[in-house]
Amino acid sequence: MSLELTQVDTVVAGRFNPHIINPLWLVKQGIVEGEEEAKYKGTVDISDRETRFGFEIGGYEWQVSNHRLVVRSPSCEDPGPVVRKVLKDLPHTPIRALGHNFTYESPLSEWSVGLPQLGALSAERFREHFKLRQAEWGVSLGCDDGVTLNVRVSVDESSAAISFNFHREVSSAEGASECTQQFEADLRCSRGFLDDLLSQEVDGELHA
Repeated sequence: MSLELTQVDTVVAGRFNPHIINPLWLVKQGIVEGEEEAKYKGTVDISDRETRFGFEIGGYEWQVSNHRLVVRSPSCEDPGPVVRKVLKDLPHTPIRALGHNFTYESPLSEWSVGLPQLGALSAERFREHFKLRQAEWGVSLGCDDGVTLNVRVSVDESSAAISFNFHREVSSAEGASECTQQFEADLRCSRGFLDDLLSQEVDGELHA
């Protein structure tokens, strides 16, 4: 079985103003170049508790809410450079954590990792009434350097995925900016985890 890296994102948890971090502001601040129009993804949610906007610009998918900033790279490249620019321009933003997330996927027919057996979920006596939609397993690991590594495996009707979340507690925009420099190390750690512990190879080259 061979896995493919399909999703990469950087998440900054803190107190953001979604009305400030918008496509026009990103262009005016020089955070993204050459684009003055953005493709909105329709993720607009305004309530008493949270305002959230989603859009695409500068080759990245952005989600901005009162509580977090998510920058996702469809090409699986490091979002760190644009995240650092945002944090540099908003140095007084209260920040509490930064995370790097990596998701690898494989067709279910090729999934061979030793996990709790799914056979019982689709046993003959259940097939008349039930069909597997999704199953998940997860583990949270504390690392010596203070990083929390959360690993989750999910399986649905046609595919299987394993995701890695590298979570770091921080107390400032400057601290979060420094943590973005760990993207490549985290990416290599996730691939090493797959190779060393699960004996699974990953298609493609590193994009960091």
